[in-house]
Amino acid sequence: MSQTNKSIWKQEKIKFLKQNFSKKNNILRLIILICVLVVFIPWAVAMNIWAQHSEYAEYGSGFISISIVTNSGMAFSFMSNSPEWAVYMIQWLVTLAILAIVLCCKKWYYILLWTCAFLGGLFNVIDRACAKTIVSMGSQIQYNCVVDYFKFNFKWGIFNVPDIFVCIGTIGAIVIYFVQTIILMFKKDEKNK
Repeated sequence: MSQTNKSIWKQEKIKFLKQNFSKKNNILRLIILICVLVVFIPWAVAMNIWAQHSEYAEYGSGFISISIVTNSGMAFSFMSNSPEWAVYMIQWLVTLAILAIVLCCKKWYYILLWTCAFLGGLFNVIDRACAKTIVSMGSQIQYNCVVDYFKFNFKWGIFNVPDIFVCIGTIGAIVIYFVQTIILMFKKDEKNK
């Protein structure tokens, strides 16, 4: 790489860092993080404590019912028969990758959505690390698992509050990205006509 290319690359890198980590963006990230935490933490913790201390494992039979189970795998019980270290490693890598995305976002809606996904993933990692006594399962002590409790009755799938945040954040950010890309393509086509 020539000296000129190195200099241009260095200038672009400095420009990127100044734009992404400006005081305005950092304050915006902090405000969004606090707002999401205020909504997320009480809801997730309260539901988790309730699920662990509930006497009954099944409630209701509507569209979404309550079915308290433990999940030693990841989403949709993927890797439930894998070694604990593998599940932890993949969960941590995905959670850290989402944090990197949050730190690279400039627009408030991307920061909001990816922050939701990050906090949901982080809560699931922490929940997996904590031992649980599940009353509805005969006071069994469970290790290296998360507690899931919402169940779709028309299809398979059981999830918890952090999973809701992960799904809303990830799917929302991806949908917005694709919609913006399609709109941008149409605008370019109109300019070229």
